[in-house]
Amino acid sequence: MCQFYSESDITAKIIGAAIEVHKSLGAGLLESAYQACLAYKLALQHMPFEKENGIHRFVL
Repeated sequence: MCQFYSESDITAKIIGAAIEVHKSLGAGLLESAYQACLAYKLALQHMPFEKENGIHRFVL
Protein backbone atom coordinates (compact mmCIF):
# COMPACT_ATOMS: atom_id res chain seq x y z
CA MET A 1 0.00 0.00 0.00
CA CYS A 2 1.34 3.42 -0.94
CA GLN A 3 1.17 6.16 1.67
CA PHE A 4 0.87 9.83 0.82
CA TYR A 5 2.10 12.51 3.20
CA SER A 6 1.47 16.24 3.25
CA GLU A 7 4.39 18.60 2.74
CA SER A 8 4.35 19.49 6.43
CA ASP A 9 4.53 15.79 7.39
CA ILE A 10 7.49 15.25 5.07
CA THR A 11 9.21 18.37 6.39
CA ALA A 12 8.69 17.25 9.99
CA LYS A 13 10.17 13.82 9.22
CA ILE A 14 13.24 15.32 7.52
CA ILE A 15 13.89 17.89 10.25
CA GLY A 16 13.31 15.28 12.96
CA ALA A 17 15.81 12.93 11.34
CA ALA A 18 18.37 15.74 10.99
CA ILE A 19 18.01 16.74 14.64
CA GLU A 20 18.32 13.11 15.74
CA VAL A 21 21.50 12.67 13.68
CA HIS A 22 23.00 15.87 15.10
CA LYS A 23 22.15 14.87 18.68
CA SER A 24 23.74 11.46 18.13
CA LEU A 25 26.93 12.71 16.47
CA GLY A 26 27.37 16.04 18.21
CA ALA A 27 28.92 19.13 16.72
CA GLY A 28 32.19 19.60 14.88
CA LEU A 29 32.23 16.85 12.27
CA LEU A 30 32.58 17.30 8.55
CA GLU A 31 29.40 17.85 6.57
CA SER A 32 29.98 14.54 4.77
CA ALA A 33 29.60 12.64 8.06
CA TYR A 34 26.24 14.25 8.81
CA GLN A 35 25.15 13.73 5.19
CA ALA A 36 25.95 10.01 5.24
CA CYS A 37 24.16 9.49 8.56
CA LEU A 38 21.12 11.50 7.47
CA ALA A 39 20.91 9.48 4.24
CA TYR A 40 21.03 6.27 6.30
CA LYS A 41 18.34 7.57 8.68
CA LEU A 42 16.04 8.59 5.80
CA ALA A 43 16.56 5.22 4.11
CA LEU A 44 15.54 3.46 7.34
CA GLN A 45 12.30 5.49 7.25
CA HIS A 46 11.74 4.52 3.57
CA MET A 47 11.92 8.19 2.57
CA PRO A 48 13.07 8.64 -1.05
CA PHE A 49 15.79 11.26 -1.49
CA GLU A 50 18.62 12.35 -3.76
CA LYS A 51 22.05 13.32 -2.48
CA GLU A 52 23.75 16.43 -3.89
CA ASN A 53 20.98 17.17 -6.38
CA GLY A 54 21.95 20.19 -8.47
CA ILE A 55 19.88 23.34 -8.72
CA HIS A 56 19.56 24.94 -12.14
CA ARG A 57 19.75 28.72 -12.32
CA PHE A 58 18.70 30.79 -15.25
CA VAL A 59 20.01 34.32 -15.74
CA LEU A 60 17.92 36.62 -17.87
